Amino acid sequence: MGNDGAISYEMFVRNAFKSAGIEIKSKSDDPAGLANADYVNDNNLDKIKTGTAYAMCIYIYQNNEYNFDDSLAAEVMHDTLTASNVPDVIGLIDKFNKEILRK
Repeated sequence: MGNDGAISYEMFVRNAFKSAGIEIKSKSDDPAGLANADYVNDNNLDKIKTGTAYAMCIYIYQNNEYNFDDSLAAEVMHDTLTASNVPDVIGLIDKFNKEILRK
C-alpha cells in the first residue's frame, strides 16, 4: 500500500475523533491503536476495516450538519466491512469523504 493511502487512512481516523472533540496528537493517544498508518497492509486488514468503520460511525453520529443519504452511508459501511483488501478500504474512505461528507 502506498504511503498516500496509509496517511489517508490515519488522517480519516484521527479526524473522526477530532470531530467528536478528542484530539489524537500521537499514535499512542488512540485508545485502540487504530489511527496508525504503520498498520496499513493486508496483514492488518481486519484492523483497518474496524478503524475505518468505527471512524465512519463517529462522523455520522457527530456531524448532524451533513445532509447525507442514510442508505449510501449504510452501503459504504457494509462495503468497508466486507472489503477483501486495503486498497478497496482506502477507496471507500475516499468515497465516504466525497459522497457523504462532501469533502
